[in-house]
Amino acid sequence: YDEMIREMVKYIDDYSGICINSDYVSHLARKEEDSYNKHFHKEMKAICQRNLETDVFDVTGAGDTVVATFTITSRVEQIIQQPYSSLGMALTTYSGQNMGAGKIDRVRKGMKLSTIIALVFSLSMLPIAYIFGESIIRIFVDNETVITMGAKALRITSLCYFPLGMIYVPRALLNGAGDAGFSMINGISEVVCRIGLSKILTQASVMGAWGIWMTSGGTWTITAVVCLIRYFSGVWKKKAVTVEQF
Repeated sequence: YDEMIREMVKYIDDYSGICINSDYVSHLARKEEDSYNKHFHKEMKAICQRNLETDVFDVTGAGDTVVATFTITSRVEQIIQQPYSSLGMALTTYSGQNMGAGKIDRVRKGMKLSTIIALVFSLSMLPIAYIFGESIIRIFVDNETVITMGAKALRITSLCYFPLGMIYVPRALLNGAGDAGFSMINGISEVVCRIGLSKILTQASVMGAWGIWMTSGGTWTITAVVCLIRYFSGVWKKKAVTVEQF
């Protein structure tokens, strides 16, 4: 690798008359490669964590109506999550750039504004879910039983849209700050929480099938709390690769 750089520098010297220090160029190239490797590993952790963010339920034995309702409400939840996801991607880039520049105050400001945006969006979705729940489900199916059940399911999960948003916001900030390892672990714990809560709540005679959607809300809330604890711990401040390190 170094030999290749020396040959390139020699070629430039011979044909342009410009004197270039090949050792310095090689040093810069290695620095750039190290920076790329660190960024690549961080992104791979984030990708693995995102791949774990799936609905982990076994509802195949709950009856056709419940299965159909769960499938439809899952699609609606995926649509609801898009603004949170977009906000998270923007915050990841924002926090990464500002952490690299050593501007932690700007990162905190980004966290605050993103939280407000998530809160406003979540609150705006509440009346939509409660008033237009039946109409939303009717887009996907014309079975009245499924429509009635799906509308009630949306009203249950809509109460936890803000905790859902508060999974994306702090987790995105942590990814951008270089704390992607926690995000992957947090994604695994989210899956475990889904499985555990679903086993407990769906078997409770009081809740029955409604425990499926209670599980979603409970999982979002628990995962969001864990993310916020990590954020307020301040560990992420020590993870970033700053300009001074180069």
